[in-house]
Amino acid sequence: MKNSNIQWIGEIPDDWEVLKVKDGFYRKKAKAFQKDPVVLSLARSGINVRDISTNEGQLAESYYEYNPVDIEDILINPMDLISGDNCNISKTKGVISPAYINLRYKLGFNPYYYNYYFKIQYWTKAFFAHGKGVSYENRWTLNNETLMKYPILVPPLPTQTAIAAYLDAKCSEIDGLIADINKQIETLNELKKSTITEAVTKGLNKNAKLKDSGIQWIGMIPEGWSVSRVKYLGKSQNGISKGGEFFGEGFPFVSYGDVYKNISIPNKVEGLIRSTQQEQINYSVKYGDIFFTRTSETIEEIGFSSVCLSTLYLQDF
Repeated sequence: MKNSNIQWIGEIPDDWEVLKVKDGFYRKKAKAFQKDPVVLSLARSGINVRDISTNEGQLAESYYEYNPVDIEDILINPMDLISGDNCNISKTKGVISPAYINLRYKLGFNPYYYNYYFKIQYWTKAFFAHGKGVSYENRWTLNNETLMKYPILVPPLPTQTAIAAYLDAKCSEIDGLIADINKQIETLNELKKSTITEAVTKGLNKNAKLKDSGIQWIGMIPEGWSVSRVKYLGKSQNGISKGGEFFGEGFPFVSYGDVYKNISIPNKVEGLIRSTQQEQINYSVKYGDIFFTRTSETIEEIGFSSVCLSTLYLQDF
């Protein structure tokens, strides 16, 4: 073994080299100039063909200036360096937005090995450490020059090929296990939902006489129960609303994530906001308060609820 002189890698086998991306890859910058191209999209699950006939998602006015993609090109998303492994190898010919970086391998470099290598750079936040931009959350980007000078490990080509084949087989096996586990989780989640629904709408007495609630999605309810509207159960208000410059310091506040991720509001929250004493009183969270997510990026995430199980005054966190 020898020192790679790269801190996060450490030692590497004696017959491996350390070079730069530009030594092993060309960055493809050509324009497709195609009228009806196969339009591709980059996802962590792979590179997919977009159905632009549905007019769903963001569509370009013209795909003439999109970059052509060949089979075994590596596509890298330089704009999202924190949410996951935003790179993949193409198994389809087509075109893709020039916002992505398109790499074509040189002789002696196995693209399947380097597809895994680049994924590691996302997972370890190594790409993130080399990003630049306005802020970590906004436009934190890996520019082309930085990427092309980025260090890569270069094992002998047979070793690259053997490693890629090994990882393909192992990852396929692991993906199968993940799929089985996810199916079990989905089944358990459905059981959880049905158990909660049954208890909330029917009660615990299995022998109780039932009546029609008059609400289609609820159906029958115990005879002694009544139906009311939420507005008669208490008062409601929106949460504190301020510009982005007020966030990041000051007093703790209950955030969207605190509601979305939890059945009950955590006793300790991480969000901070500069707020007045009166705002702290107005928006203090009391035992029994129920929260709902009013908006979201997807319909499925609207209406998530969480309950407060202890009184939390903003200035006393």
